[in-house]
Amino acid sequence: AQKCSELMSVLSLAGGLGIALFGYLTGLRFVGPGAAFRAMLLFVLSPGLWWVTAEPHPQAISIALGFAAIWSFLRYLEERATWFYIGSIVTFGLAMAIDEARFVANWRGFYKNWMAGASGAGIRDFSVANVKP
Repeated sequence: AQKCSELMSVLSLAGGLGIALFGYLTGLRFVGPGAAFRAMLLFVLSPGLWWVTAEPHPQAISIALGFAAIWSFLRYLEERATWFYIGSIVTFGLAMAIDEARFVANWRGFYKNWMAGASGAGIRDFSVANVKP
């Protein structure tokens, strides 16, 4: 159990570095190097970033991947290189997958709640044949 906590701490630290890096690179696209550096310096000193990266939680790496997806998509808009477009899709998908780790850890509870909500909405049959175009 201790090794998992250490791994998550390293991932949180890597996530914090990624947030700062991709936040800065995204800021370069809008305000230039000086203002982007000052903005990220203030952000790195903020309690919000410390809270996300100080404890071993997957949110930091998820936010870093989200920033990477935004940066990659902005690069795609500038250069129209398919590599950046695919990169933005993959990193955003990874960010969402990591962020939804609670779903994987508690899928039975999620499924029960989802079924109860669907039943309350009057949805009884989930087969593809009943989907109307």
